[in-house]
Amino acid sequence: MSFRDVIFSNFESIERAQAAFDEYFAVGKFGGGIPYTGSKFEAIADFENPNEFTGRDIVAVSMLSVNVPAQVSIWLLLGEGRGITGKLLEQIPTNLDIWEAEEHLEKCKPLWKLWEKLIGRHGVGDTISSKLLAAKRPRLAPIWDSVVGRVFGSSEDYGREFRIALEESELRERVLLATKNAPLNISMLRRVDVVIWMLNRTQR
Repeated sequence: MSFRDVIFSNFESIERAQAAFDEYFAVGKFGGGIPYTGSKFEAIADFENPNEFTGRDIVAVSMLSVNVPAQVSIWLLLGEGRGITGKLLEQIPTNLDIWEAEEHLEKCKPLWKLWEKLIGRHGVGDTISSKLLAAKRPRLAPIWDSVVGRVFGSSEDYGREFRIALEESELRERVLLATKNAPLNISMLRRVDVVIWMLNRTQR
């Protein structure tokens, strides 16, 4: 199935998708419940400093059940990585959603170069890299983990696949309807990610 079809299948039942989303954030009919730790990702990520990784971003990633290796944290916060990643982040817009940003997703562009700087560094793989990028550019960088990978299948360029899928305004409207109780700063990509993770996390 295409990424569009996978997203639609998970949001085909608005009620089911909304229940999954609301349970994750402990909102709506789940208000007063215990939210998942990942629900605090956006609250902790340092959106106030969009052009540098900070300690808040490292902690935010830990809310999503992974830890940035110590050597990578040092490289990002205190080492040469701070300057390298900062210069790349300065060139990546903060005010575009993924379906509006085709040119910024190309392999020669700063977002891709930033990915290349992170991937493989002291064991950093797709999951940690994507979560670090999502902490800085939540509207452009989709999170990729074992659940998402299993549901969508392998892809050489999942950013492009998500862009194509979310170009469909009717699909975005369906996602927004199912996630109407979202707290502040929850991007379209994260709304999709949360519902798909919640609905598929226990499958094998």
